[in-house]
Amino acid sequence: MAHNAVYQSAQDYMCQHGLPGWLIYDYRHSNPIFPQVVPASGHVTRPCFLYLAATGPARLLVHHVDAGKFADSGAQLLVYRDRNGMINSLGQMLSGASQVAMEYSPQNALPRVSRVDGGTIELVRSLGVEVVSSADLMQYATQRWTPGQLEGHRRSADLLGKIVNQAFQYIGEQMASGVTEYDVAEFIRRRFAEENLEAADGPIVAVNAHSSDPHYEPADQGSSLVRPGDWVLIDLWAKEIDNPDSLLPDSPTPL
Repeated sequence: MAHNAVYQSAQDYMCQHGLPGWLIYDYRHSNPIFPQVVPASGHVTRPCFLYLAATGPARLLVHHVDAGKFADSGAQLLVYRDRNGMINSLGQMLSGASQVAMEYSPQNALPRVSRVDGGTIELVRSLGVEVVSSADLMQYATQRWTPGQLEGHRRSADLLGKIVNQAFQYIGEQMASGVTEYDVAEFIRRRFAEENLEAADGPIVAVNAHSSDPHYEPADQGSSLVRPGDWVLIDLWAKEIDNPDSLLPDSPTPL
């Protein structure tokens, strides 16, 4: 999603929910949301703050050595040269905001959201601004699938449903001659290739006790045979190859 679309989606959400602003902080890739919203053209070495109020333009506070990396950010650029300058500029940027959302989760209840360190939260609060979690705002602005992504997901899901049934049929056909968990996993991977699907890992093919291991993947050596009466768990996932809209189920949108 282009940064302008993210800005607009975020502001729509904030206006609907009475939230004054969203402050996105990053230091050396500590916050994966930041580059999704404000992509840089190169390596960034100093703390950065993007402030998006419910209305008005986005403002980006960066160190002077990194300023040239954000020429295409679509945000108004503010530059600092030392820590005191950063704090003063941050205070000015947040002037008039009683509350901001940040990638923070009270008591770390949502670890994937909780990306801002405690000291930075303390710094923002010291400026007289209440910090609340951006969990819902961030998801609304950056994590919603496009129609193309949803269609790609549905196509992949349909194929996966067929492949898992074919895998069980394969087990039945091969059981008399001896078929292992690994054999079934290889069958699934071959079917993925035939259907133009890919996955970075998996699938899980687990017999009996192995099914109690949530991340079990059978290896070529030591894989269990599948025998009549065995419990067989198959867990598989994949996405379309060479489709820019293709996503795995737990993938963020590009994001």
